[in-house]
Amino acid sequence: MKHSRFSEEQIIGVLKEHEAGVSVADLCRKHGVSDASIYKWKAKFGRDGGLGGQAAEDAGGRKHGAEAAAGRRHAGQCGVGGSLGEEMVTPARKRKAIVHLRDAFRMSERRACKAIGCCRTTMRGTTCRG
Repeated sequence: MKHSRFSEEQIIGVLKEHEAGVSVADLCRKHGVSDASIYKWKAKFGRDGGLGGQAAEDAGGRKHGAEAAAGRRHAGQCGVGGSLGEEMVTPARKRKAIVHLRDAFRMSERRACKAIGCCRTTMRGTTCRG
C-alpha cells in the first residue's frame, strides 16, 4: 500500500486552513497537491465528512474511523427501525404495486413497471395459483 506524503496532523491542518476561508486552488498551490486530494481529505477527515469532525479535534482519525464506519447505515435503510418498507420480491407483490400505481396516479403499465424496476412480463404473466 502506498504511504501518504502527509501525516494526519498535516492533513487536518490543511483542512483547518480551508475552513478559515482559504480557497482550494490556493491550498493546492501552497501544499503541492491536487484539488481531488483536498476533497478526498475533506470527506475523510472534515467536519461534514465521514468522521463527523472527530478527527479535526484530535489526530487519531484512524481509530475513530472504524467506529464511525460501524455506525453508518446502508443507503437503503431509513430511520431507526430499518428499511423504507416491505421488500417486493414476489411477482404477486410487484403486480399489486403496479396496479396501485396505475389506479392512484393514472400511470400507464409501462411507466409503472419502469418506476418499480420490474419487467412488463411480470404483469402480463398468469399464475397457476390464481
